[in-house]
Amino acid sequence: MASPALSDSVEVLVPQVRIALQVLYEAQDAERKQEADAWLRNLQQSPNAWDTAQALYALPDAQTHEKFMALNMLQSNIVRVYNTLETPEQVIALKDILLQMFVDGLCQADGTISGRLCILVVRFAIKAVPESWENVLANITTLVGSNIAVLGEERGTLKLLEFAAIFAEEIETSQTQGERRSKLMGELRNGLPSILAVIKSALASKSLQVVVGALKCLKSWVNVRTGIVSPDDIGDHLTVILSMIAVQDVREAAADAMLAIIQQGQTENYPATIRALAPLVLQWRDVYDRGVAEQDDESTNVYAKVAIALATEHIRTLMDVKSPAEAQHTRDFLAFVLEMTNHPGIHPVSDDVSGRLHYFWGLFLDELQDPQTDEQLARYRELYSDILVPLLQVVCRKLQHAPDDAALSGDELKEFREYRNEYKELICTLCLMMKGECQRLLVEFLETSVNPTSSTVPWQQVEAVLYALRASADTLRADETTYTPRIFAHLEHVGQQPQVIQTALLMVGAYAEWLNENPSCLPSALQLLLQAIHVPKYIRFAAIALCDVCQDCSAHIAHDASAIIGACYSALQGPVQQKTSTKITMALCRVISSLPAEEALQEGTKLCGALTQRLPALAASPDNTDELLNILRMLRLTCKELVPQQQAPEVMHPVVSILRTAWPGLTTVLQTPHEEAVIGTVLEIMQEGCKTVQSLFYVFLGDLLGSPQDAGLVARTFAATANVGVFKLAEQLHGQFSGQDDCKELLQRMLVQISSTFFSLFESTVRENPELAQGYFELMRGVMRRRQCRALAVGNTELTSYVLQACTHAIQCPEHPTVKSALQVIRAYAEVSTHYADIASVFDAHGSTMLDIFFRGIAGQIDRSLVSDVVRVLQIMKKNVAPVQGWAAALLGTPGYPNAVVSEQAKREFLTHLGLQQTTFTQLERFANGFANACRGM
Repeated sequence: MASPALSDSVEVLVPQVRIALQVLYEAQDAERKQEADAWLRNLQQSPNAWDTAQALYALPDAQTHEKFMALNMLQSNIVRVYNTLETPEQVIALKDILLQMFVDGLCQADGTISGRLCILVVRFAIKAVPESWENVLANITTLVGSNIAVLGEERGTLKLLEFAAIFAEEIETSQTQGERRSKLMGELRNGLPSILAVIKSALASKSLQVVVGALKCLKSWVNVRTGIVSPDDIGDHLTVILSMIAVQDVREAAADAMLAIIQQGQTENYPATIRALAPLVLQWRDVYDRGVAEQDDESTNVYAKVAIALATEHIRTLMDVKSPAEAQHTRDFLAFVLEMTNHPGIHPVSDDVSGRLHYFWGLFLDELQDPQTDEQLARYRELYSDILVPLLQVVCRKLQHAPDDAALSGDELKEFREYRNEYKELICTLCLMMKGECQRLLVEFLETSVNPTSSTVPWQQVEAVLYALRASADTLRADETTYTPRIFAHLEHVGQQPQVIQTALLMVGAYAEWLNENPSCLPSALQLLLQAIHVPKYIRFAAIALCDVCQDCSAHIAHDASAIIGACYSALQGPVQQKTSTKITMALCRVISSLPAEEALQEGTKLCGALTQRLPALAASPDNTDELLNILRMLRLTCKELVPQQQAPEVMHPVVSILRTAWPGLTTVLQTPHEEAVIGTVLEIMQEGCKTVQSLFYVFLGDLLGSPQDAGLVARTFAATANVGVFKLAEQLHGQFSGQDDCKELLQRMLVQISSTFFSLFESTVRENPELAQGYFELMRGVMRRRQCRALAVGNTELTSYVLQACTHAIQCPEHPTVKSALQVIRAYAEVSTHYADIASVFDAHGSTMLDIFFRGIAGQIDRSLVSDVVRVLQIMKKNVAPVQGWAAALLGTPGYPNAVVSEQAKREFLTHLGLQQTTFTQLERFANGFANACRGM
């Protein structure tokens, strides 16, 4: 369809609108529907929209969807049309038209149409109040009353409530400010008494539909942020609204209205209203109790949402009571919330209420911990501290797994674990507040649960108490020796249920710091861990706990080191997950580190040997990548844990001996094709060793660097893998060994080979891999920063040529993220070019090309943020590279260079400035920016 023309008459447009709507609602062709929709949208924004919509709405045979479209168009254009009115008479005439449409629409059965009419009239009123229309609600009430014979009492009340609700909502969401908004608020206040009277009458209606309409209207008025409805206005309605939660057909509307009242902004009398609500809510709790008894989730959910919203939104108001009666109401209310929390199931009542309950108890405990004054703290503790013990009991019950006949799995089990993690924070807070009392209760819960005479206690109860004890470890004092030792005395009595054992293991790990201060309990803890680490279903949990214990109790495990080491080696022999093997390896390293030097050497060498003996066989096949990577990660961890960052000379030899064991396996892996992750991990191990054990890498430098005829393992690895880790290792090697005369030639050959490979891979690999390019340029910048390394880098023409050609490639790609780094490398070479004939000769070969790229870049081919970097390199080159002026003259003398916009005069001026001998960087940058502007026609 063609877009509507500005000159088209209403008589032409109305039939076209009807055809477009028919296509939109009935056509099967998606393209035709899309075209019709676009045409209607264009019409809606055209000057003819208002008249066309009025004509369409007035058609005697207009269908509902056509009227709906017409009202949409009128709504979209009401503000525009209003702003075109020039006289009060025109405004009144428009108001009369809209009100007549409103009256006519009241009698229609379709609620959608009447609702749209309400919005249309309200949007006009928002513009007209009060200058052209006062007492809007009174006028509408009169209009509805004069048509009550046609509408009927029920329908008339519903339409009036609908209009009043929309009136409040539209004003609240309008973008009006300042004086305009004040006038609208005044109009709402003027109409409030009559609307409250209508609402009060409607709430007493026998028609549930009218009651729902009244509740929705009340909610809309309460939600006006400036507090149009005060606590005094709604006080009489609270009991009625709460009672309606028991009525199924109005339950949701009643709850929404009550939630709006609860969440209303603070006013002077509002706390009193909230305190009055607590006993009222409790009066109607039979709704909740009946819903629980009848398993009516809907009614319990609605009632619980109201109660928890009251508790959550206004906990401080409820707690800050003014009389003994109010204090009792609050205590009763807290007891009721605790009862809801204790409701069976993962989520009491519903997911939403469950989250609110957990949030409420967090707020409640925060208020108990941190009131505004010490006097208030003492009062709060006096009034509410006796709820802490029941709360702890309920929390322990909520931590319990489902009964065996209703066991959870999949997403439900995951959800339950997340739920328990949330309650873990509550336990920590309770322990902080109750101090030793909390630990006493938890230990007594455990003793009751594992008592041999209590054979009927379900495993879920035992596991939940262990979980709570694990949570309490975060707040446990090291000098708590009254109750905690009893936990470890009962470990052998917790039973054999798998989940109980798993939680007990994690609980032991959580108490590692406490065990370090109380080592008499360590044997029973280690006994459990070392037994469990051999059992597949417990190994993951035992590994986590053992790692923590070996770290925090290193001063006390030497006696048990042999047993721990043996158990760990045995566990590593079987199939274990990567995270578990990492934890076991870490535990081994920590035990070995705690041994005397000679024993540590022996065990460290044994560990490296155990880890690396399978590397050659695994490296031979790409099918073993996962297992190979797992062993390498464990080896990396071993090197990091066993190699101290600062070695004294007397311990250097043992450390080298330990790590030397790993070397043959590592070099085997590097000499065979593998995934990047495998190569990267080997290189990380080598780099870590290079930083900490220089003598090890000096011993094996020949393997890494090769001979003058062979670029060595490092360069061959990069040629085969293009792994950025090679650059990091190469820089580390230069930093460590560039001062060794017998290493210089090897290091230089390695750089040549790496640079040659990098340059050859630029087009195929590097251009698409910014990380690789960044790694190489960082290597060369690092080499050039160190005096001894720089001597190796600049003393070889072949190497310099490769480096500068790679930089030239990079800066020719202005969008490449490594342009800045490449410019910095060029600058580093240019700064020393006058001292090295080899560099000067390379600049002679490539400098003109670089200068061409610089000029084109300044002319607009690179990001403006890089111009300063280009100018800095230009300044160094013009100072140190003799032919620069000649190259510049030849380039700038070419007609149409660097683009057709720049004038010959601008080029001559820039060339003159470039030739000045004493130009500072700031001056040259200003000249370059002027040249750049000239190239852009500015």
